[in-house]
Amino acid sequence: MWSGPCVAAGLLLLFGVNIVFLLPESNYCHIKNCPADKKLPHIGCNSSGSWSPKCGKEPKIIDVPNHIQKFILHYHNTYRDIVAGGQLHRLPIAARMLKLKWDHDLAFLASILVKRCDLQPTDHCISTEEFSSPSYHVVYNKFKAKQDTFRIVRSQLNAWYDQYKKVSASSLFGGFSTDKKEIGHFLRMIVGPSNRLGCAIASTEKDGWTHQWLGCLYSCSPQKNSLLYEYSGKPGEYCTTGINGIFQNLCNDTEPVKDCLHSELFKTIITNDTTSLIRGMLNRQTQARVPWLIIPALIVTFVLLS
Repeated sequence: MWSGPCVAAGLLLLFGVNIVFLLPESNYCHIKNCPADKKLPHIGCNSSGSWSPKCGKEPKIIDVPNHIQKFILHYHNTYRDIVAGGQLHRLPIAARMLKLKWDHDLAFLASILVKRCDLQPTDHCISTEEFSSPSYHVVYNKFKAKQDTFRIVRSQLNAWYDQYKKVSASSLFGGFSTDKKEIGHFLRMIVGPSNRLGCAIASTEKDGWTHQWLGCLYSCSPQKNSLLYEYSGKPGEYCTTGINGIFQNLCNDTEPVKDCLHSELFKTIITNDTTSLIRGMLNRQTQARVPWLIIPALIVTFVLLS
């Protein structure tokens, strides 16, 4: 499902340097584009920056240094490129999937959200002036001994991406796996119109364990009754500004996107005939599929599903 639970894995960490997030210029109390289903005020409106009592002892925001920020972006764009190129089994080629870039406003809101220490989505508005419906997901690892922050972040991203194994073409508009396994984290990573990403890392002490949290906000959410991305027989076919020079199945950095909508070139209408739609997706692919079977190893001791 789109709004699925989050993964918790028992692993290890080394604390990073604390960072103080500067309040962006946005006045969150006056954000006017909050979705109608968000009944509570904006998460950033009059925020005191306080932590939830459920977080435990010694909560702190950990710096996202430049090399980790670059890694998070490169990780996402690499696997978006793999999906867009039709190299992931059972998924169609993407005609228009955008490259992600870092957004400091989204990162700031992620730093507020991780202070909830909660795996469940919030009922508060999390919009920005530029993005009305960001998508948020979060993961935590728990461990006894110290470990490197980067290693933990890498394993957390691996856990999200590893859900690809349960995804099929029908997941692109239904949000479900064929065997009802959790795939929401992976689906958030491949929303085609998303072009911005911001993440925050937190650390807390609870019941003798250190918890490291990673929360990420994407500029676009999976939308009901809409495909996650535009499909075609050729990667980037509907990119209006051409192909990215490094990720050659993704659109150029300057590709415009408005309100997370698909391009005017993509006119597919989802009907009630799901079988025909899936068959149409796969039949339009003209190039060979390359199974992507080599995924970085996960150091995971357990997964929490709720």
